[in-house]
Amino acid sequence: MWPKAESDLAALLTSKVFPLLRGLPEYEALLAGGKPDPVKCQVAAKQIVKTVQTSGGVHGFGSRQVVAATEWTDDLYRAASPRNNPCGAWWFDAELIRRWEQVYPASLPRLERREKIFNALRPMLAVCYDWNDFTQLWVMKPGGLGLPVLTGQGTSQPIFSKSAGQNHLDNRNVLFIGGYQQVYVPFVQKARVVQYLI
Repeated sequence: MWPKAESDLAALLTSKVFPLLRGLPEYEALLAGGKPDPVKCQVAAKQIVKTVQTSGGVHGFGSRQVVAATEWTDDLYRAASPRNNPCGAWWFDAELIRRWEQVYPASLPRLERREKIFNALRPMLAVCYDWNDFTQLWVMKPGGLGLPVLTGQGTSQPIFSKSAGQNHLDNRNVLFIGGYQQVYVPFVQKARVVQYLI
């Protein structure tokens, strides 16, 4: 599975220039004479897939959704807080937001509605309490332009990570189930990321 994701991502990066990513130094480094350099793209794909594989963020074998390289054109969302980078690499698709916006209607007080939506998202995305305060929602808007990404089924996670010390030890057998699609975006165009107000 991982070798296929790597070869598919290398092929995707080599297949065309992604206009949305022009100007990003890390993406420009993959181009030679304004065109994708196959060797550089292969090296980048190998590193990106290794990063995702070692992160433990998505399932390897045995999942219902294997890790795959694809070109993404729709909006992506990311929960964060002031201590997190709103332009990080891990995102999720709009379906989860739309689902909970329907469950908790706009007629609710704004702060109450936002808290309920965030509380519903956390276990689905399996984000440990000590990783992220979940106080903001950000959206990346590709505007129909493609982005090379890796998608996969999110893994379960403890409610507190090992770095949380005693909180982890006290809750080490309590997990967020996860299981929903995660989208890893190796090249984030910050100019396309804006805060999404629930």
